Amino acid sequence: MDLRFRNRVFANYSEEPISASKNFYLIKGIDREEAKLIVAWLNSTPFLDLLHLMGRRISDTWTRLLENDYLELPMISMSVDHGPVLKALSSLMEGDLPPIWDQLDEDYRRELDLSLLSAMEIKKGTRQDVLDPQGVGWQ
Repeated sequence: MDLRFRNRVFANYSEEPISASKNFYLIKGIDREEAKLIVAWLNSTPFLDLLHLMGRRISDTWTRLLENDYLELPMISMSVDHGPVLKALSSLMEGDLPPIWDQLDEDYRRELDLSLLSAMEIKKGTRQDVLDPQGVGWQ
């Protein structure tokens, strides 16, 4: 992944069968809700932060995670209501998105991130700290 974040999305969801070339993982054998939760997580700001911190650099701007790295990441709890995450993801999937840097102050990005942190059972006060560690607030 290019850490300059020129791309708009890092994980895709499709109702139709697809194939991929190298540098892509295909996940199969899971239901649609689980697939959407994974897509939401991989496109969230907290995940992109973890990628930036934990990624294995393969050039000045490119990094990647290996399979074992993914296994070390926090997970969405399967015992909570996923409705807010799925709703937030659905709103992101409805249209074209600007580059990631232009999304950071948008309500749809904040909704996705907060719903995911809630689904990961991160305490309410900590959720804001994760998204705004400097305490500067969302514009």
